[in-house]
Amino acid sequence: MSIEVINGDHSDGENGYMDRQTRSMGLAAVGGSDAHSYQAVGRVATAFANKIRTIDDIVEGIRAGHTRAVDFRPRPPDDSPK
Repeated sequence: MSIEVINGDHSDGENGYMDRQTRSMGLAAVGGSDAHSYQAVGRVATAFANKIRTIDDIVEGIRAGHTRAVDFRPRPPDDSPK
């Protein structure tokens, strides 16, 4: 089983909560597979530890928990003092 922990339309606060919940339950984390607005297309993805060749590989990767959500959303520059 898995939980979508990042969605291209969600805020960091919402995504952080989902990531913590997923980890606490020992479930696989996945990035949003759909977009709710045209701006969200391509902002997030799911990375798999193993090579994906078939739909069965996707299912097995998720069942085994060999996934991580990837966030491609643009970020403002870090203006904090060093």
